[in-house]
Amino acid sequence: MAATLKQTLANRLNALRSTGPTSTEGKRRSSRNAQTHGLSRVGVHPPAALAEAIADRRSLWRPDYHPSGPAQDWAFDRLVAESVRLDFCEVRICAARFERAARASESWDDDQAAAIAQQAASLAKRPELVQPTLLQSKHGVLWLLERWDEVVDSLRRLDGWHPDTWALALDLLGVPLSARDGSGP
Repeated sequence: MAATLKQTLANRLNALRSTGPTSTEGKRRSSRNAQTHGLSRVGVHPPAALAEAIADRRSLWRPDYHPSGPAQDWAFDRLVAESVRLDFCEVRICAARFERAARASESWDDDQAAAIAQQAASLAKRPELVQPTLLQSKHGVLWLLERWDEVVDSLRRLDGWHPDTWALALDLLGVPLSARDGSGP
């Protein structure tokens, strides 16, 4: 949706009032807004946990690599920092996978039922398209069966067909709206 001319002008006027941080400390903090975990790159000031792990690994690996001279020191420091960063990334990736797997096992049925309910919301508008897709999944069939139970309950309550019940039954059968002329209870 495009912004109106009035909204665009208001946005530009607001932007002119926004100056951002003015103090040295505010500018320093603002410059680090995007750096939350240090995993995209190590940078000059890595987070404390990352900096500590880098220092520990540097002292642990130095005897094996024996860097001598500024170029080798630089390469060794980069190697150590990047190896720690990669280890931290692997830990975060494993944790994220575990969280997603746990959520999937706990919520999969609920998520599928919610997706079916959203899809079924358009059943009355396009029954010939929606009903066949509902029949393609367990959750869709369960949704349809619940609606058929509503039809049965309505028939019992009202002692027969009512126009709304008839329309729902035709929706559940996937009968297009154009094919319903002259039908009814």
